[in-house]
Amino acid sequence: MKRRKKRETPKPLLPPLPESGAVIGYARVSTREQSLDMQMDALQAARCDRIFSEQVSSVAAKRVELERALATLRRGDVLVVWRLDRLARSMRDLLRRVQYIEDCGAKLRSLNESLDTSTAVGKLIFHVLGALGQFERDLTQERIRSGMDSARERGKQIGALPMFDAKTRERMQRDRDRGMTMSQLAEKYGCSRGTVRNWTTAKR
Repeated sequence: MKRRKKRETPKPLLPPLPESGAVIGYARVSTREQSLDMQMDALQAARCDRIFSEQVSSVAAKRVELERALATLRRGDVLVVWRLDRLARSMRDLLRRVQYIEDCGAKLRSLNESLDTSTAVGKLIFHVLGALGQFERDLTQERIRSGMDSARERGKQIGALPMFDAKTRERMQRDRDRGMTMSQLAEKYGCSRGTVRNWTTAKR
């Protein structure tokens, strides 16, 4: 009787992240005149194994130490901040970073707000915050649309004004019909050749 080959279990593409359980702290102040001492004291009291800190504005395009702190996170770790606004500059930014932390298998703890995503209440709060953020974005878009509709009803121009009026367009078209090239028309009317092409039609 032919012996059946033992089926091999496919190996995962990447090994699972280790259960490190480290506590990572992050502190930030906006200017060099401000002190990190209060935040550092609070993070040390929270028994952080490692603390990343920097002096940079929340609106800065790049926050090197924050990115380094996030890059160290592994499954089972906890990222601790003194206050949520140290981590993000807007609700949308905060939710995006929390999602990244969760995807790493880590948790977020904010000391000032007594918020911890490792607890059921903490997770619920962030779900509520996410729903409120989406609600606010929807309201903003609705207000913009309503304002544009009202402006149109009053006869106001929405968007950029046309580059040329109807009479100028007619003159440009006549010039093209008479044989002027697009380069000549662009120079005469102070625009690009693409604009000439869009505002006129070639004579057949």
